[in-house]
Amino acid sequence: MPESPETIFDRTFKSDERMLKSLASTFSTAILLIKGFGKPWGEVYPKSNCFKDRRPLKRMESVLKPIYEAYQSTLADNGEIDFEDILNMAAGCVREGKFIHPYKYVIVDEYQDLSRSRYNLLRSLRSSKDYHLFCVGDDWQSIYRFNGCDVSYILDFEKYWGPSAICKIEKTYRFSGELLKKSSDFICRNSRQCRKDLVGMSGKDSKVFFISKDDDGQIREEIGKKLSFVGKGKKVLFLGRYNHDVRLLSGDGFEWKQNISDNSKTITYELRSDLDMKFMTIHSSKGLQADVVFSINNKTGRYGFPSIREEPMIIPMLLGGENSQIDEERRLFYVAMTRAKEMTYIVSQNGHQSDFFKEMFPRNDAYGKKVEMTCPLCGGVMILKTNQNGHKFYGCSNYRSKGCKFTRNW
Repeated sequence: MPESPETIFDRTFKSDERMLKSLASTFSTAILLIKGFGKPWGEVYPKSNCFKDRRPLKRMESVLKPIYEAYQSTLADNGEIDFEDILNMAAGCVREGKFIHPYKYVIVDEYQDLSRSRYNLLRSLRSSKDYHLFCVGDDWQSIYRFNGCDVSYILDFEKYWGPSAICKIEKTYRFSGELLKKSSDFICRNSRQCRKDLVGMSGKDSKVFFISKDDDGQIREEIGKKLSFVGKGKKVLFLGRYNHDVRLLSGDGFEWKQNISDNSKTITYELRSDLDMKFMTIHSSKGLQADVVFSINNKTGRYGFPSIREEPMIIPMLLGGENSQIDEERRLFYVAMTRAKEMTYIVSQNGHQSDFFKEMFPRNDAYGKKVEMTCPLCGGVMILKTNQNGHKFYGCSNYRSKGCKFTRNW
């Protein structure tokens, strides 16, 4: 006897709530992208006869289209519209000549987060009556793919708007030194990013470190040790790839409490009650900063970072650009690193370090063991040492015998 839909649903999702949320996020992204065209379903959904294997697109349509139609019917029945409708209707009014704008200049902030519907509105305004367009954005921080945003609008700016003057802001006042260099090197490994040569404040050296231990208890213990060196009253931010990453911060003196207002969590650590600490997802942290940042989920696995969950082929097809999911994960990692003013800690687990973690700290192998490093000046072995202030660093083994003074940050 065939199982009922309710039975299949319970068996599939009740044991894994995260899977249900992931599926809902995929459907909502696809619906946002489809509505962004401002056209009927049949004119937007990719034609399956363009592909050798039509089955994946057909299967996705058989599931997605009824949800889309039910959503649209619910809006209509309640006399409601959503934000995509607002943008599409506004663009339609402009195209039909019902609104003639009075603007000589239009300024767009956070331009890297532009979606198709927002672009269509800007385009219809400019087509009806020309204006000077000024856009401000950072393609290194384009992280809202799940909201229908397409980084192609900033990477291929002149394709959409014609010849343009580009002015790069290349000085940052938040962080400098090692953190600036390592984060810039990391993001520039994306082939589709604008090249910038960032400089920071002189005399300031922001740091980036790693924490990798055998289990959650040891990781919490190590985080506690790092917090013991943080200055009194400093602001500390814990960042997760997902909301459920906060579970790491429970036990061994750590507690967390939900904040209803902004979906963040207040973190307390019994040995440092003077610190201002909070947890939030990396997406939520964009635009914010703290003295010290811990990025706490840099592991492999389905819910690791970078995310390895395969998105349905419909998503990149609807976006239409060359932006890939892994490119956006790299930008998200960059955003996490650069929330800090003084230091960032990249946290992982021995034997489960993510690809991004290994890129940042290549001296650690997949099992968390130290890989022997060679001094680039004299060929000696780099040894972990501690200076008179208790800070760890790598120094050359030939310091005493040959006077080699080369050091490397720990």
